[in-house]
Amino acid sequence: MKRKTSVRVLGLWVGVLGLTWLVSAVWLMVVPPWGAPDEPGHFLYARLYATLGRMPRVEDDRRTLWAEVLRSLEATHWQAYVRPEGPPVGLEEDPTLAASGLQVGQKPPGYYALAAAWLRWRPDWDALDVAAQLRWLRWLSVGLRVGMAAVALGLARRLWPQDLWRALG
Repeated sequence: MKRKTSVRVLGLWVGVLGLTWLVSAVWLMVVPPWGAPDEPGHFLYARLYATLGRMPRVEDDRRTLWAEVLRSLEATHWQAYVRPEGPPVGLEEDPTLAASGLQVGQKPPGYYALAAAWLRWRPDWDALDVAAQLRWLRWLSVGLRVGMAAVALGLARRLWPQDLWRALG
């Protein structure tokens, strides 16, 4: 039996997905580059994947890229944002940055392959500085969040077809 999509259901979908996109886009604009403490490690993995054109390995040389990331962290005052009380040590020895880890060899490569493809999809990606590349990768996160909200709404609609608002509870 095929269900007719009502205006209320369509309105709910548009409202929830629109709000998800809006909140995600505001996050993207408000949180400064590297604002999440583990962002450097995740970025490094995705960028290495994009640069190498294959899944990175722990032994791959990443010193040049890491130096770019460190310069960007300094330029955006990362330590002041992550540690408002003041950094205990220099940037390279910062325990929060060290805890961010390399991610390569520690995390499954699926998301990073997608992130590398998204990065390379932009024609000028390798001409951008690392902070601009990070902002571009954050737009992928916005799209994934909206997609995840759509899947959750669709699943709730399928499980509880008579209870329109259950998807929001």
